[in-house]
Amino acid sequence: MIIVDKHEPKRFVETLRKMGVKVEVKSLPLGDYIVKDYVVERKTIDDLLSSIQTARIWKQLYRLMLLQKEGYKPMIVVTGNTPYLGRGGYDSKMSQFFVFQLVSSFSYGIPVIHLDFDGRMPWFLYQLHIRGDKKKTSKPVTVKKKTDVREIKSDMLSCIPGIGRTLADELSKRYSIAELSRMKEEKLSNILIGKRRLGRKGKMIRRVLNE
Repeated sequence: MIIVDKHEPKRFVETLRKMGVKVEVKSLPLGDYIVKDYVVERKTIDDLLSSIQTARIWKQLYRLMLLQKEGYKPMIVVTGNTPYLGRGGYDSKMSQFFVFQLVSSFSYGIPVIHLDFDGRMPWFLYQLHIRGDKKKTSKPVTVKKKTDVREIKSDMLSCIPGIGRTLADELSKRYSIAELSRMKEEKLSNILIGKRRLGRKGKMIRRVLNE
């Protein structure tokens, strides 16, 4: 059985049922599809790029990452053509997409799958369904939320390459994620932690939160 969030396109549900898959439609607190122990978050390329610009995506990645401790395997599926200039050149949006793939996979441990158009989504879910552990059944996700905002911010910052827990703790005491994402690179690089400036680490923070 595949559990589908009620906000997902009805045509996906209809296609899965035509494939012979039992589908349950309900409201999900996290993710758009649950296929056995996989939690799949679907995003169109435009939605992904928008959430990168607003820094919303990093909070979503953090919540998905927590599911790994509950035995789930979260993943993000991006649908739609990526921006491409042609003649061997990529625009800034393409760069943002590539950086997101790297950060999500290596810092959060969440793979990013790209499908060139929405119509492939049911097929992808079907493949997960038939190839997964046959002994496991899909079950709704129960999200356990942390209530300490500073700890949540620190967890998010410590996922950025080069930012250790001690540094993340100190930054989370002083700034919100939104404040850090709005800072210019020079100001971020000149933040003093003890007797040292952030330097290149500040550049990395800005890159991850904004690209």
